[in-house]
Amino acid sequence: SSGINAEYGDRLQSQHHLHHPLCFHSHTFAEMGFKDTFLPYSFYMVKFVSVFYVGKWLLPIIEHKFPHFNIHYAPLVWFECLYWFYGISHMIMDRTPNLWWGKYKVVQQESISDVQMLPNVIFNHLFLIASQIVYSTYIARGGSTEYDISIFTTLLEVAFYYLIFDLVFYYGHRFLHLPGVFEVLHKQHHQTKGSVGISGFYMHPVDYFLEGILPSFLGPFLLNGHLLSGLCYVSLNSINSPHSHGGYCFPFLPPPDNHYHHHRYYNKNYALGILDIFHSTTFTSQDGLITRGKVRMANEKSNKGVKER
Repeated sequence: SSGINAEYGDRLQSQHHLHHPLCFHSHTFAEMGFKDTFLPYSFYMVKFVSVFYVGKWLLPIIEHKFPHFNIHYAPLVWFECLYWFYGISHMIMDRTPNLWWGKYKVVQQESISDVQMLPNVIFNHLFLIASQIVYSTYIARGGSTEYDISIFTTLLEVAFYYLIFDLVFYYGHRFLHLPGVFEVLHKQHHQTKGSVGISGFYMHPVDYFLEGILPSFLGPFLLNGHLLSGLCYVSLNSINSPHSHGGYCFPFLPPPDNHYHHHRYYNKNYALGILDIFHSTTFTSQDGLITRGKVRMANEKSNKGVKER
């Protein structure tokens, strides 16, 4: 995949390193300390706690009022509602940069519009819906709907889901970057540059199965966890895709550096972070300096050849 990485680096050589003044941190995602991470990740904590208690109150009511509704579809319905809320919000914000959120847009490099991406994005969502229906009807082992589960147990279950997600996503993503595989299955997604919220779903359907459906479904299947854990899990996932691909650096959310650097350098930040640390594929400032140095040397060599001719 080195040829792909070099080609991508050359194509993006004129683009700036992501250190926008409104991104509150002074280093890359991997080098941020507790002070820099507490505020943005506190949003996820608040969201987790609120979804847990609202779900604990609302799900029994839904079961009672709508007995013919399969309650195990609730996480899917919740995910779709949240995802499209965030996705459409990003589309609106991108069209109104003169409003207050415009100053938080730190990546504006897209060559494909959100409207062009939309048919493929919708198809992959239909693929997700069909997969969830098949999973809930024929594969899932049920999962508990007894609402006496504690928030601590729910947190442990969601943490397990993310460990499995990171494991499967990382190796699946590395597979998609192999020469030959990349061109067929993953190149479409890398045509985007991390500045359009819905671009997280812009990919080949097989790519989406390996990076979206399989890692997301495997953790809940293995653990057969509580329905509330699934609800909290998809609530966190629903914002991660639009935000990590949207190019906005809001102070109450994690900076978009992590996945932006993957789209820029190809061979860094494959997953959530645990396996990237283990395999030393986490992007650091030094990586950026090395890459820019190589590009600068290549440009100087090219310019020298032009002058000699």
